[in-house]
Amino acid sequence: MQVGRPSSTARAAAALRAAHQELEGGRVFPDPLALPLLGADAATRWSRRPSGPSGRTSG
Repeated sequence: MQVGRPSSTARAAAALRAAHQELEGGRVFPDPLALPLLGADAATRWSRRPSGPSGRTSG
């Protein structure tokens, strides 16, 4: 862990929360801070992911 930077565990938790927000609309737990915690380029990466008919990512 580095001073002033989130741990890999914290980033992984934020990534899972962001996935829930983006893929399932945050139905269970609305978390508007999840994606911003991952950084400015995270929103761009999520918006470019292909999704299948159910709205979930394919593959």
